[in-house]
Amino acid sequence: MNFDLKIEYRRLGRHSGNWGGVIKDPGIRLSHAIASIADAKGRLLVEGLRPSQPDAVVRKLLQNCPILSDGADEGVDEDW
Repeated sequence: MNFDLKIEYRRLGRHSGNWGGVIKDPGIRLSHAIASIADAKGRLLVEGLRPSQPDAVVRKLLQNCPILSDGADEGVDEDW
């Protein structure tokens, strides 16, 4: 799924301050929106973005399926 995430908060550009300020910072709001999509280990937090769970037949077929690498990366991240 591809999508654009964009914030247009004010009609004109404004500086919200470096250490907090009196107006909302669109960059901070955008970073919080992005951070709410998945947790630190990549688990999707938005229910509507999660794929449905495979049924028992598919899980059984995939149980012993190896994860192959094309050699361009360092392999699987076990803690992910």
